Amino acid sequence: MKINPLRKQFEAGHSYKVRSPCDSGLDLTVQIIRRTAKTVWFEVQGDIYSRRITPAEQWGAEWFYPFGKYSMAMHTSADDEVGA
Repeated sequence: MKINPLRKQFEAGHSYKVRSPCDSGLDLTVQIIRRTAKTVWFEVQGDIYSRRITPAEQWGAEWFYPFGKYSMAMHTSADDEVGA
């Protein structure tokens, strides 16, 4: 996997905060289980999701919609690492 040092990427074993446009007090995290150059596999607080997500790059960091893309969908960014 080619790594671009100018952008933040998701890393396996790291946890990231999920953001919701509807609820700023939401306390939800995703843990990246595994990743390839264009796909991440993740766990959400004990529930494992085996579907693949294609990360998109925006504002210098990868991000994706863990529960699907729809109006007011929650999203997570590589900038929102928990405990970093």
